[in-house]
Amino acid sequence: MGGKALTTLTQVRLPRAAYLQMQSRVLPIVSSLYERAAVPHFLPTKPDFGDLDIVVAGPRAGQKDPVSVITTHFKSAQVVKSGPTTSFDVDGFQVDLISCSVDEFDATVAFLSWGDLGGII
Repeated sequence: MGGKALTTLTQVRLPRAAYLQMQSRVLPIVSSLYERAAVPHFLPTKPDFGDLDIVVAGPRAGQKDPVSVITTHFKSAQVVKSGPTTSFDVDGFQVDLISCSVDEFDATVAFLSWGDLGGII
């Protein structure tokens, strides 16, 4: 979504170090609720980020609404669903959960990795 799905919040970009901290804060919570969860690879020279994409597949047994658990945990001010993507904020920074089937997980992560390269291929 490029960090523009949440319309009621002032969009922020995070420098690489802050983004990596955000990733290490959010990914363990998401991973605990899904069978598969991963952040697509990004270009090593990318200086800042407008959102954090996390591909997810297969909610773990007993998890009927993991998105609600996640957004409640982070006290998200806004949640927007658009197709397979659910966007929410963590302290004003946009996080996108991109849902797919377990069978499509590896291909989805690969497609979304390395910026726009998946779209070019």
